[in-house]
Amino acid sequence: MKITSQTSVGKKMNKIRLITLSSLLFALILLNLFILNGLTFKQIAQAISSNYARATKSGIAPDNQLQLTDWNSLITSWNNLPADFVARTGGASSNMQGALDMGNNRITNLAGPGTSANDAANKGYVDTAVAGAGGGGDTFTNWGQSTCPAGSTALYSGFAFHESFNQSGGGEPTCLEFTTEPLTSGAPTTPILDTLSPLSTADSGQLPSGMPARKVVKCAVCYRDGGTCFEHWGGQNCGGAAGFTPIYTGFSLGGFGNRTSNINRHCVDNVNFDAAITSTSYEAVWYGTSIYSTTNVGLFTPNSYVKCSVCCN
Repeated sequence: MKITSQTSVGKKMNKIRLITLSSLLFALILLNLFILNGLTFKQIAQAISSNYARATKSGIAPDNQLQLTDWNSLITSWNNLPADFVARTGGASSNMQGALDMGNNRITNLAGPGTSANDAANKGYVDTAVAGAGGGGDTFTNWGQSTCPAGSTALYSGFAFHESFNQSGGGEPTCLEFTTEPLTSGAPTTPILDTLSPLSTADSGQLPSGMPARKVVKCAVCYRDGGTCFEHWGGQNCGGAAGFTPIYTGFSLGGFGNRTSNINRHCVDNVNFDAAITSTSYEAVWYGTSIYSTTNVGLFTPNSYVKCSVCCN
């Protein structure tokens, strides 16, 4: 039987005490480091138990797990968890420090933007803003009536005017607003200046079928929100232009070929033509535009009136 001396027992007890104190001291040091680095036990537990994708620091390549080697330098090498995770509740410690790659995934339940120019906007807000902006717009003149087709807004309405056929001017007809506002502040001292007369349609034998003869041409200047408009010649469609539809159709009317004042041609609505006023002056006249020659072009028929449409998208 071996008898252990009291001195040996005392040495062992002292060694146990030393190990215990050393362990406690080491734990206190670690706890102090955790506190200094802003760590919590919950964060540490989450990082150890989860598939935590570390960023590379101090030459240590990320391997998605926390390793003991990360403790080589507690301050410079190991990830600081508050800086690597975004808190669910936000706050000052939740700022992103780099690009956020969503991996082709959606962000859902996003609130509308606040007042900051850097706020994100959800789809509903963007759709409403785009629809409100309308992407611009365009104006056109509806020749033949004093109202605007559906889908457009009347800016003003009136009557078509142009210089008389025996004057030396010419060019675009004018849609002159019908208003009670005085047009002039006095009379011209010279009789023949830049003069205007009501524009009317020609005789029945000089117009396409369905176009009223010897009638004053009414007009309206219209605005099409969020679209573009153009006059299409040669057909009462839009020539296959993608996204465009006829806003009104008709026939081309223009000036008489050998008259001194020649009026530019435009597409006049013959379907909804307002024929309420008969012309008695017959000074500025619009005639039907017809094909005179088809030399080298066999698709057109001589002596046929030109169809047209005003198209908008």
